[in-house]
Amino acid sequence: MGYLNPDQQKEIRLKQEQKLSKSYYDRVNYFCQRKRLGYDKRNHRVKGLSCNNWSCARCRPKMKQELFYKVVTASMVFGLDKHIILTVPGRNYRNKVTVEESFELLRYDFMKLRKVLKYHLGDIEYIAMMRSQTDGYAHTHMLANKFIPQAFLKKKAGKYPNIGFTSIRQNTDVAKYLTNDFWKDHEYVIPDGKRHYSCSRNVAPYMAKNNEKSEDIKSFELNDNYNIFSQIEKVVYDESKYPVPLETMLCYLKPDIRPRIGG
Repeated sequence: MGYLNPDQQKEIRLKQEQKLSKSYYDRVNYFCQRKRLGYDKRNHRVKGLSCNNWSCARCRPKMKQELFYKVVTASMVFGLDKHIILTVPGRNYRNKVTVEESFELLRYDFMKLRKVLKYHLGDIEYIAMMRSQTDGYAHTHMLANKFIPQAFLKKKAGKYPNIGFTSIRQNTDVAKYLTNDFWKDHEYVIPDGKRHYSCSRNVAPYMAKNNEKSEDIKSFELNDNYNIFSQIEKVVYDESKYPVPLETMLCYLKPDIRPRIGG
């Protein structure tokens, strides 16, 4: 392969990092509907429970739909009709900073910028969604209830080395974002473990996770150190005094596999 200068090494590393991230998001989490199960006492049925990870190709469409409804509801309640976009700087910056680092650095400067805006404009209700550009680097979509003059925003954001392009639009741009870019799958390909959105304190209750759990569903997690079927059998019997449903028995006729149950 020969000698590679630092810039070439950087380019190869970034391409590998981006490719790995996309492939990671393009697959279904192996443990989705396998690791966590639920026993439906009313219908005497065992089913797999979703993993609810943004990186899971099966769960992500449902999670995007749920997030969309929450964002729209919060936007209507708090008047979040201003769309602010912040990106990391261009090529020279990206030659020095990895994709994963860009998310942490942009978030760090965004938090400082938010405090400055609060100092000058007072409390701002907002939802900030950290997303990926086509090259994998970070940018933020922020929906806010207060208009910030473009010149003022550019001046304040320009003091932070990890913020490059800035823009602010009103009304139609929010609708355009929520019906277009919001749904683009590549925007959700962000480093594992990073938060997909944050919001102001008053908005938080509208963005909280759904904790709707039926009293008829007993959820449990399988332990790889014990026989899988025995674990299911114990939960079903403890909850209903009935044997394991036939369809679940058929799933586990081969003890060396962990099938996906129901869904």
